[in-house]
Amino acid sequence: DLKALPSYYWWGNVSGTNYLTFQRNQHIPVYCGSCWAFAVTSALSDRIKIMRKAAWPDVNLAPQVLISCNNGAEGCNGGDPRQAYEWIHQNNITDETCSPYQAYGHTNGIGVLHKSSVGTVLRLKDVMLNRGPRSSVLGNMERSKDN
Repeated sequence: DLKALPSYYWWGNVSGTNYLTFQRNQHIPVYCGSCWAFAVTSALSDRIKIMRKAAWPDVNLAPQVLISCNNGAEGCNGGDPRQAYEWIHQNNITDETCSPYQAYGHTNGIGVLHKSSVGTVLRLKDVMLNRGPRSSVLGNMERSKDN
């Protein structure tokens, strides 16, 4: 019953256990528009930690793989989280120890249009409570080739 979901739930403290991996900054060591890659790899890393019942060591998936190897995205100039999930499903991904974040990726200069259909708030709450964190695109953004 979706109406029975709690109004507040945080995977960072479930009966004293933190099921979230560490927070990241996409702009270190240099500016890189890789939020899409961080959103996907962080959400999947958190879900792995939840599935492993917070067992050590954490598995931190590598956003660098997405910005370097995912030709369906624009590296540090943007990407679509939905496409990134599909790319990982088809190609697999390493953890951070195999591909440390460099904040550099392939860039082809072609503008992209990011779109998303966001489900209802109750359905998002249900997914987050029962399956763990997820990434979402919250609006449409269009960038030109000049940007």
